[in-house]
Amino acid sequence: MSDNRIRNIPSTASSKQSSQQSSKKIEHSPTSYQLVLSQFCNNQKREKHQKSVPCMQSDRSLIQNLQQQIIELTKKVDHLTQENKTLKQNRVNSLDNIQIKYQQMNNYSRLLEQLQQLKIENISLKQSLFQLKIDFQISINPLKQIINHYITVPQHDIVDVFELRRSQLEEQISLQKSKCELLNIERTQLLEQNNNLENELYQCKQKLENTIKE
Repeated sequence: MSDNRIRNIPSTASSKQSSQQSSKKIEHSPTSYQLVLSQFCNNQKREKHQKSVPCMQSDRSLIQNLQQQIIELTKKVDHLTQENKTLKQNRVNSLDNIQIKYQQMNNYSRLLEQLQQLKIENISLKQSLFQLKIDFQISINPLKQIINHYITVPQHDIVDVFELRRSQLEEQISLQKSKCELLNIERTQLLEQNNNLENELYQCKQKLENTIKE
């Protein structure tokens, strides 16, 4: 009997080994809590991924919209830059035209002064012509007196003196008439230039007023 009891009692080493194996099985075998926790974590990861996908898509669409807006704004900036250059060039051209017209106005003023001077000279020439006519009449009277009072003088000598004096006076009158005609021609030309300049000045004024209104 004593031998059987001794045989049925397990040894200390074997009992330790069996207890260690059972504890390892408990450690490696997942509990229900661990399973629930793992499933919860997996669900959270899946939901997070599903939420991040539409968020990424919205970000892409937003970036595309921003890029499109940048392109359109760049085009607008280029267009406005070109318009600005055109306006600057137009302004420079307008200033050049105004300067040219201003110079023309100065020339026009000089022409007016010359025209006024020619008018004065024309009046002076007319007065000189009138004076020559008076002188001619005065010169004729002594000749008539010679003819009347000095009958003894040969007739052909008196006629020769008279014709000589008359020819001299006629030459002077012809010369003065030629000068008057030349002055009248110059006066006509200056009047035409004056009219042209007045028309150009009026057009320049209209353009300038239209430019200011714009």
